[in-house]
Amino acid sequence: MFGKSDATDTDIIEGLRGDAATRKKFEYLLYRKFAYLVPSRPGKYRLDEDEARDAYTDSFLAVVDNITSGKFRGEASLKTYISRIFRNKCVDRFRKNSTVKVEWLDEFPDISDPSKDFLRKIMGREEMNGLLQWLKQLGERCQELLMLSGQGYSPSEIAEQMDFKTPRSASSQRYKCLEKLKTLIKKAQTSSTNV
Repeated sequence: MFGKSDATDTDIIEGLRGDAATRKKFEYLLYRKFAYLVPSRPGKYRLDEDEARDAYTDSFLAVVDNITSGKFRGEASLKTYISRIFRNKCVDRFRKNSTVKVEWLDEFPDISDPSKDFLRKIMGREEMNGLLQWLKQLGERCQELLMLSGQGYSPSEIAEQMDFKTPRSASSQRYKCLEKLKTLIKKAQTSSTNV
């Protein structure tokens, strides 16, 4: 097996396009190879290390998806490609942090206080009927992930049950699913107040 500095771009790309076991090994290798980008994040975007790590995880997931789906054409090195996506993810987070935000209490998945969990909070409201409809719009994987999270499963338990590589990957995907859900809910609330 390769060390993170030994594997070439070609090795990583071919490994990611291999069978499931090979792919997992090369996903780990790719993640580790460019993880140094997190502490060297662009300072002008004023992201703390956790936000930068989340942006890097999102970038990594996008690169893996683009390689495995054939969208990555190899016109740039993996380092250039993931760096560019990472920079864009940092910009996205900076923009999100710079605008007026609705405060959501969903960032504490392992805390037992149900008021800290967005799904538990919404499940206790009249929006419960709409929640199931909104979840269906997100797709099966997001629906399952959010339902498990809403039932109090930890990121580690979700990662194991849904075959995520790490609890961090499960948390990152949960974040994306929650963002989609929030967008749907905000649209529904906006349209109901405009009626």
